[in-house]
Amino acid sequence: MRLTDAPGAGAAGGLGGGLLALGATLQPGFALVAEHLNLAAAIEGADLVVTGEGALDLESFNGKVVGEVIALARAAVSPSS
Repeated sequence: MRLTDAPGAGAAGGLGGGLLALGATLQPGFALVAEHLNLAAAIEGADLVVTGEGALDLESFNGKVVGEVIALARAAVSPSS
């Protein structure tokens, strides 16, 4: 796979690609931060969840913080299987 085709290579203005070239392993940022903050548990115990983004568009729901927070909130209110 070409470096420019690697998932996350274009993130942060190409920083992801530069880090990959140096041998780094990229991880989705939201998942890493959410895990360290124990965000899922915090959302499960919340009565209200508020999130936002500077400019809301379709990409906001495709792996960005807004969409990921919404997914955690939906999972917290969905009946268990």
